[in-house]
Amino acid sequence: MAANLDFMGVPTRSRKPRTLGLTLVRDQGLSPRQLLDYAETFGEYLDYAKIKQFELWYMKPAVTVEKVGIYKAFGIKPFCGGTVLEAAYLQKLVPQTLESLREMGFTAVEVSDNIIEVDAAGMAKLIRSARESGFEVILEYGKKYPEESLNVDEAVAAINGSLEAGANLVVLERSQLDITIGYDGRGSDGASLEKLVAQVGLDKLVFEAESFDQQCRLIHTFGPDVNLGPNISPDFVIAKLEPARYGLGRDEGYSFFDRLMRPQ
Repeated sequence: MAANLDFMGVPTRSRKPRTLGLTLVRDQGLSPRQLLDYAETFGEYLDYAKIKQFELWYMKPAVTVEKVGIYKAFGIKPFCGGTVLEAAYLQKLVPQTLESLREMGFTAVEVSDNIIEVDAAGMAKLIRSARESGFEVILEYGKKYPEESLNVDEAVAAINGSLEAGANLVVLERSQLDITIGYDGRGSDGASLEKLVAQVGLDKLVFEAESFDQQCRLIHTFGPDVNLGPNISPDFVIAKLEPARYGLGRDEGYSFFDRLMRPQ
């Protein structure tokens, strides 16, 4: 079998399991066969997969269990969307919900208060409950419909409080990115994100950048190992996002060639 062209001195980045450059994707209802094809072809570039609440509430449990097993076999961590635990919190069913997710094979959960109101003490309790049940916790910070720009000091306090309670990663809600850098990636408040990263740490933050323009700006600002997701389609990762991390593509600006042309 012919070798690939890695002898050309192409750039590389960290391999799995990694703590930076994480890519979190959204499973939009893939069948097990579709998922297996994706995982076999480019699973090495996927780190976490978010399974939507609709699947957990309305689709066949056996199918979800099979998919969870496939994800784990390829080193991709499956987790449920945060609205699952928001609904459980309202109904006082958090312990039962966590137990059911554990039985299905999930190893991570998203904790959020996008729709409902949960105070700091309640959020810390949710995080601790999930950690004590054996889950990694992915906290989503920010409202889906914010009325004002990101307050960095307030965000830092809330995020650090969640990390101290046991959260592993914190996703900055897409709406916060829309306000700071714009959906087209041309917004003028990028300094707020840089200040947030400086105070929290790049390894703890995941940016819920949905547009490719946002993703490219974040890659240019924080480097190819910025954590991105989870509202990203798996096939988009290999078509656009991962090449951009390496400096390949018109939208990214082909920075790959800038590196090639630097004097050695």
